[in-house]
Amino acid sequence: MGVKAEVNISLDIRRFEAALSDWSQNTVTATESAALDAAEYLKERVRAKLLEYAHPFEEPTAAPTFKGPVGSLTTGGGYGRYYRIPFHLRDSVEITIMPIRGFTKVTANAAYARIQELGGWTGTGHMTWLSPRPFFRPTVQEIDTRGPGGFEHIFWEHWRWAMKRAVAF
Repeated sequence: MGVKAEVNISLDIRRFEAALSDWSQNTVTATESAALDAAEYLKERVRAKLLEYAHPFEEPTAAPTFKGPVGSLTTGGGYGRYYRIPFHLRDSVEITIMPIRGFTKVTANAAYARIQELGGWTGTGHMTWLSPRPFFRPTVQEIDTRGPGGFEHIFWEHWRWAMKRAVAF
């Protein structure tokens, strides 16, 4: 003699649709938050890069190509016989939240940031050539975008939170 068992499953479609709608809205909010966190991460990495290279007082040191920032810039605070990159440049790295949702911009807004990054003619009458001593591009190139702690991971964590929140009913 066999035993017969029935199982009935029903899905409340309204709750399911509400969860999908919440997921969509939470994902938009999570994307904005992730973009800000990713920008904050990049900002801190650029600021850290600007503190890496010191050089002896009055001894210009060329920065390695695409590997370091301003090696021969001697303005700013001195540390004994060593100078560091001016805190003004480091402190000028800022985040701008763009008008498009989920977009942020990280920039160095010091007047001389462009010439440090790209090089060019400078000084009185533009008579001095300053070699490129990039600090921003190398930092971006060094960042792991896919590994743990990388940009993708930052976004995935925020989106995972959005999905969990939506399906928690």
